[in-house]
Amino acid sequence: MNVGYIVFSGACLLVGLAFQYGDLGVDDNDDDVVDDPSSYSRPVGEDWQERQAANSAYVVTLNAGADLNDVLNLLGEPDFSQDFDNNIKLLMYRTRSETTDFLTTHDETAVLIFRDDRLIGKNDSKDWFGGTRAQVNTSTYATEQAENNRKIGELVMGESRLSIINKLGRPDFIDYPAENMEILSYRTHSQSLDGFTSREEATSLLLDEEGLLAKTIPGRQHPG
Repeated sequence: MNVGYIVFSGACLLVGLAFQYGDLGVDDNDDDVVDDPSSYSRPVGEDWQERQAANSAYVVTLNAGADLNDVLNLLGEPDFSQDFDNNIKLLMYRTRSETTDFLTTHDETAVLIFRDDRLIGKNDSKDWFGGTRAQVNTSTYATEQAENNRKIGELVMGESRLSIINKLGRPDFIDYPAENMEILSYRTHSQSLDGFTSREEATSLLLDEEGLLAKTIPGRQHPG
């Protein structure tokens, strides 16, 4: 058996055990947000270092108006992606290493935003991504998530960000994929009762452009 494969497999196993039985790290940007390698992560390929360097060098050169197909031809399939029905697509490519865990996570990627297959923005800062798990108040979360679900259903396209925050309060997560664009994530349903909100399993997404609501993605309909 290939020695490199054995080392890689062993490392991945240790990472999995460490996460399952070890302490969860706390995000310096938000005391309620904790790291979660099991969500929004992908195993790296054998050539990840070369690919990461090539991605980083190419992303720097991209300008507004770049064609989506040209980017895909040069960079290949993204590590993560998110589609919105209003012709907006987010592609995420690994451009740096935050840990040596043989996983690619969102905070190790640059995000590229396309509308109608043309680049409209990008962000290569690790702080663009708002995290994957947040602590909840176990005595009130059920009522709060039901209210969030109801209120999101009553929002109208074009509603202001200020109005959304006034109605729903602080989001569980906020992403900043580009200037004048935010993705707000609110808990709207439960998958587990472990005292945390999992973005992947328990939230709905609101896309905010220029301070106005552009799209909602109900829970269980957005990818991990």
